[in-house]
Amino acid sequence: MSDPGRRFLTVGSSPTPATECRILLLLSELRPDLHWAIWVSACWPARLQTRRPISGNRHHFVRQDDGVRYFEDARTIWQTQVPKRGQSDTVAGELLRSVEKLRGEAQRNGNLNWGDGHDRMLAYLRSHLLESEALPVEERAILTSDLDRLADFEHPATDDALFDRLSDGVVLWARAHPEGPAHEHDPALTI
Repeated sequence: MSDPGRRFLTVGSSPTPATECRILLLLSELRPDLHWAIWVSACWPARLQTRRPISGNRHHFVRQDDGVRYFEDARTIWQTQVPKRGQSDTVAGELLRSVEKLRGEAQRNGNLNWGDGHDRMLAYLRSHLLESEALPVEERAILTSDLDRLADFEHPATDDALFDRLSDGVVLWARAHPEGPAHEHDPALTI
């Protein structure tokens, strides 16, 4: 009788993504109690495991070489307009909070907890970023594509570039609205 592991790997070979997937499926069948940990290790991009947090307990907006174009502005909005819990009192703060909540759900959870609140945040982003003359037409077209990609929650978008573009869009929106209009809290939004 042959060893079932031998059909996947030979000594000295590196596994292909398809082989890794078969191995992980086999492991999850053998150890259903570890299914979640096995799935996370397979789906969580390695670069997310190595992102450096900035000082303090606020871990968003880590400068990356190809990340947010308007990093300092985004960080300022985050630090001054986004509360530690709950909705922001300003539209710019709520837009940025929405981007980061959607990023966290996709990258940390693979959208497994996607619900009505995430749909509401997506609609909020659409209504402000896409219907605003604050953004150039080309920028709105790109953000439309990015928001459509996020709406396909069954296939999580884990690429930082997509969320970084949305953050840049929020900064451009905030620059066009320096008076910082107030955000009306949505009682149905609990995330």
